[in-house]
Amino acid sequence: TRDDAMPLAHVALAVESAPWTSPYAFPLMVMQTMLGAWDRTQGTGGNMTSRLCQNVAQKDLAHSISSFNTCYKDTGLFGVYAVGEATNLNDLMYYTLQNMVNLVHYTSEEDVERARTQLKSTLLMQLDGSSAVCDEIGRQLLIYGRRLTPAELFARIDAV
Repeated sequence: TRDDAMPLAHVALAVESAPWTSPYAFPLMVMQTMLGAWDRTQGTGGNMTSRLCQNVAQKDLAHSISSFNTCYKDTGLFGVYAVGEATNLNDLMYYTLQNMVNLVHYTSEEDVERARTQLKSTLLMQLDGSSAVCDEIGRQLLIYGRRLTPAELFARIDAV
């Protein structure tokens, strides 16, 4: 719902994607990593590997942007969420869609390898703490009926 009284616009652009057990789940995770996330408080701007985040930062299109890939039992959502000035939404959506389409047409093996490595390190860093480990074990038991080892996860990522 549009509310012009709000100081910032919160927008999400999403498409239906794959469930956890789909062969597309891990490629979508790599794509999410390639699109990336950025917040203006980070100060990284043009030094990001994500072209989308570089565009948003350099052109001051949003306060923050993040890609997401949410998997469920029988479906999923893949997209981008952003917070920014309402006056920048047209340009923001243009660059967001352009970067999503470019994943299909202009992605190098170097970009994919960088995203694979980043995804692996992110998955390992998320296991820092007993609550996160318990959450991951529970999710994997519900999805796969067993716990996947890091080596199995890495093999699925490397297959992308």
